[in-house]
Amino acid sequence: MVDERKAVPQTSAGLDLQAELEDEMNRHRKEMRELQQRMEELMMEKDNQHKEEIEELNEAVHEVRKQIRDVHAHSSKLNDERAAEKQKYEEEAQEMARVMQEREDRLRDLHEFSQTQKGMILELKEAMAEVQRKGEMQDHEKHMVEENFKVAQEAHKSGLETLRKEFEEKLAGVMPVPVRARRPRHGNQDSSPD
Repeated sequence: MVDERKAVPQTSAGLDLQAELEDEMNRHRKEMRELQQRMEELMMEKDNQHKEEIEELNEAVHEVRKQIRDVHAHSSKLNDERAAEKQKYEEEAQEMARVMQEREDRLRDLHEFSQTQKGMILELKEAMAEVQRKGEMQDHEKHMVEENFKVAQEAHKSGLETLRKEFEEKLAGVMPVPVRARRPRHGNQDSSPD
C-alpha cells in the first residue's frame, strides 16, 4: 500500500473496509426499522409487561443510532483522508511535471548550444583549411619566384659571362698585348708592379 503510494481508501483493503462499513450501516438501519416496528407494535398493545422490552428496544435504537453516527463519522474521515491524499498526489504530480519540463527545457538548451558549438567548430575548421590552402599557395608562389629568380640569375650570369668573353675577344682583337689584372688600390696610393 505504501509502495504503491495509494491512500487507504484507494487500496483493495480500504475498499473492502468501506464496503463492510456500508453493509454494517445497512444492517443497523434494518435493525433499527425492525426495532421501531416492534416497538410500535408493543406500544399499541400498551401491555405493561412489555415496558422493559420497550425500554430495551429504545436503548437498542439509541445504540444503533450511535453506531450509525460512528460509521458516518468514520466514513467521513476516510473520505477526508482520501481527498487529502488525492490532493497531495496531484501536487506531487504537478511538481514532478514541472521538474521534468525544466529538465526538458535544459536539455533542449544544451542541444541548441551543442549545435551552435558544432557550427562554430566547422566554421573554424573551414577557416583553418582556407588559411592552410593560402599558405600552401604562398609557399608554392614563393618557390616559383625563387626558382624564377635562380633561372634569371643563372641567365644573367650566363649573359654577363658571354658579354665578358665577347668584350675580351674584342679587346684582344684591338690590343695584341694581353690585359693584366690590376691589383686593387689601398687608400689613395697606387700600387704598381715591380
